[in-house]
Amino acid sequence: MAVLLGLKIKMEEILRDCKVSGLLQAALDKEAKAGPLRPLKESNNQEFAVSPSQRNQVVHWLLCLNTSLHFYPETFALAVSTLDRFLATVKAQPKYLKCIAVGCLFLAAKVEEEAEMVPRARRLARVSACGLSPAEVLRMERTILVKLGWDLHVPTALRFLHIFLQAVSLACPTMSSKCTTMLGLLTRHLETCLSWHTLAASRPATLALALLSLQLEGLGQQGWLGLTAPLQTRAKVQTLSATVYLLDIWEEVLAKSIITPGRCVSVLRRSLRLMEVPLSGISALLTKTCCVPR
Repeated sequence: MAVLLGLKIKMEEILRDCKVSGLLQAALDKEAKAGPLRPLKESNNQEFAVSPSQRNQVVHWLLCLNTSLHFYPETFALAVSTLDRFLATVKAQPKYLKCIAVGCLFLAAKVEEEAEMVPRARRLARVSACGLSPAEVLRMERTILVKLGWDLHVPTALRFLHIFLQAVSLACPTMSSKCTTMLGLLTRHLETCLSWHTLAASRPATLALALLSLQLEGLGQQGWLGLTAPLQTRAKVQTLSATVYLLDIWEEVLAKSIITPGRCVSVLRRSLRLMEVPLSGISALLTKTCCVPR
């Protein structure tokens, strides 16, 4: 308890006085300005509306393309964010989904990559095999920009993850060396999570903090809640426990473990208790989350 209280006090000091506090507030302000995403819904007519499963498939394909082009994880995260914002704004047909995704990746690369790493439209069209000509790639790029108000500078979950880990390393200097390793591991976890629409639709700050909380708990970090609770308060994350639970279930799905209703309830109860959230809506949450993404 003493360790938890000490870490909590130190984290609160950092969130008041350090540079990381300004970075976090700027990201939170931009996140609030962007607003929540309109969730995709399954449609009876698969030809005229992109379904969550189709979105998941194209994001997985986008991750492979991002890797083959040797782009940064930040580029992939921004591309997915841009794709989800576009799909929330425009009712796109599935047949254009890969073309839209390529346009989002092209834009993200121009924001996140060094100039020499950004391919020409001709090469991107060829490597992606999306069926677009170079001119069509550029037109798609402009269409996305217009629909999003020419604003791509929306903080991603990966951006929040960087900020949160920086705060953790300052509050607990003994963890500084671990934070670098954790960033690589959590980045890979995040890339997987972004391929699942249910998690990608969460607030970026919520998803990042949930991943960090799970990792700190898994490492057996003494007083880990003292590090994450002030971050949760500052970020105004009200549903962290539910997202932690979603991620816990997702990890088990990845590990091909058998998920029993009893196990689901026990994990949810533990998470809710740790985060001091009322035990309400368990049945609905179980029904919603015990589904493997396609």
